[in-house]
Amino acid sequence: MRSIAEMVRDMIDPALPLGFGEVSYKADEVMHLESNIDRIMRDTGWRPRVSLDQGIQILIESIRGLR
Repeated sequence: MRSIAEMVRDMIDPALPLGFGEVSYKADEVMHLESNIDRIMRDTGWRPRVSLDQGIQILIESIRGLR
């Protein structure tokens, strides 16, 4: 999540602070989470048409009214 938040921030304004570490983690909070789309691609034949960074850029442009 951190890397995605940093990616979004960098596309919007690299100078924006994100405040990581300002809120303490809970004892039972997941510290590492990642997804793997291999199984759904294998089972359904689905393939992403855009990369994550392209999709985020499209979303930002859409919100800004550029698309």
